[in-house]
Amino acid sequence: MATLLTAAIALTAPTAHAAQYAVFTSSISASSINAADNYCSLAEAVKSINQGSPVANCIDEDTTNPGRIDLTQTAAKPYASFHYVLGGTTLTLSRSILITTAEEGDTAYIDASGLLAIMVNSGVTANFYGLDIRHTGTANGRLVWNAGTLDMSSTTIRNGNVTGQPLGKGGGIYNQGLLSLYSCQLLNNSAKRGGGIYNDDGHVPYLDATISGNSATMAGGGIYNMSTGNDQNMNAKAFMGLSGTITGNSAKAGGGVFNTGEMEVMGATSITSNVASGTGSGETCQPGPCAPGQTCQSVPCDGFGGGVLNLDFADVISAFRTNDFVTVSLNTATGFGGAFYSEGQLNLTGIQIASNTAKSGAAIFAAALVLPGDTKSNYCTVTSDLGQSSINSNRTVPSGGYSIVDSSGAGATHCTFAVSASGNTTPKCNPAGLIPGNSCPQ
Repeated sequence: MATLLTAAIALTAPTAHAAQYAVFTSSISASSINAADNYCSLAEAVKSINQGSPVANCIDEDTTNPGRIDLTQTAAKPYASFHYVLGGTTLTLSRSILITTAEEGDTAYIDASGLLAIMVNSGVTANFYGLDIRHTGTANGRLVWNAGTLDMSSTTIRNGNVTGQPLGKGGGIYNQGLLSLYSCQLLNNSAKRGGGIYNDDGHVPYLDATISGNSATMAGGGIYNMSTGNDQNMNAKAFMGLSGTITGNSAKAGGGVFNTGEMEVMGATSITSNVASGTGSGETCQPGPCAPGQTCQSVPCDGFGGGVLNLDFADVISAFRTNDFVTVSLNTATGFGGAFYSEGQLNLTGIQIASNTAKSGAAIFAAALVLPGDTKSNYCTVTSDLGQSSINSNRTVPSGGYSIVDSSGAGATHCTFAVSASGNTTPKCNPAGLIPGNSCPQ
C-alpha cells in the first residue's frame, strides 16, 4: 500500500498554488457548498482545489503539498458508519489533485446519488487512493467519467447504473483519457454497454482490478473497449492492459469482455464464470457463410463470446493477446464462442482454456473474414511459446457443435494450435477451422 500511495503522490506535478484540505467524517451529509454548516465538505474541498483558494469552511492546511484532499475519520465517527456524500463534482483546473485517505490501509466511503459522481476534465491529473465510491440513489448514475489523466489505487467503484440514460455507456467508469487502476474493484455496475467500464478511444495501460458482478443489457458485461479508428501508427486508438479477475459478469454479447480495439493480458489473470445470453445485443457479427464473390452473412452477436468477444470495427483490426498465467474458464455462451468469439487477431499463449460451454466453438469460435484483397490480418493462434497452455473439458450445449474450435469465413482456415488438450467433448475441431497442416489438439 505504501508503494502505491507513494507512486500516486509522485505522479502529481507541482501546481501554481499548492494546497491541502482535510475533510473529516461527520454527521452532516454535506454534498454541496454551504458556509453555514461549519463543515468543509468534499464538494467544498474540490472547489477550493479547483479555484486555488479556500472556500466556505475549508482551511488550507499546508501550502507546500500538491493539490491534496485528505479524507479523515475520528474515533467517534469511523469511516464505516459515517460516509462522505457527493451529489456530483468536477475536477476542472489543469493541475494535479490527490483525493486520499489520511491513513494508509483505511477505506473512506463516498456515497453518490446524482447522474455523475466525479468528472475529471481534460488537462487534469488526478489520483484517488483508498476510496469506496458507490451509487446510493434510486435513479441512474455513473460514478467516474475521465477525460484527463486518472490513477486509481486501492479504490472500489460499485453500484453505478446508466441503463436508463440515452447512451448508457460505462456504469462504473467511462474513460476517454489516460486511466490506470492498481488493486481496484469494479463491482455490481450496470450499463447498456460496458457494465463495469467503457473505454472510448482511451488508453488504459494498467487495469489491475477485480471486475465482478457487472452487467450490460446489450454488450460488454465487465468491459467494453471501443476503438473508433486507428492512430498515426495504424494501431487501434483504444488500448487496455489487463491484469486481475473478470468474473461473474453478464451481457447479451461479450459476457466478460467486448473488444473492438487492442487488449493485452499481463500477468496472472482469470476470466471466469461470465455469461453471454439473450437477444438484442445491438452488435453485428459475421460468422459466415462468407466466400470470395459473396456477401458475408451478418447476424446479431446475441449470445456470442461468453468470456471474450473480439470484433473488428470499421477499419480497426481488433487484437486480444495473452502472455502467461491466464485462465479462461467456466464461461457460457448460448451462441458461439464459450471462452472466445473472435473476428480479429487472437494470439494466446500461457493460457488455460477450461470448462467453457457454447452452442459451438466452446473454447474458440474464429470467424476471421479474410477476403481477396483484404488488408486485415486476422488470425487465431494458441501456443505455449511464453508459458504452458492447455485446452481442457470444454463442451457444447446442446451437443453437436465443436468443443475446441469452430470457424467460418473465406476459406475458413484460421487457427493454429500447439497445446495439450483433454476431456473436450466430441466432435472437437471443425477441420475447416485449422490452418492446413495443423492438427486438432488431443
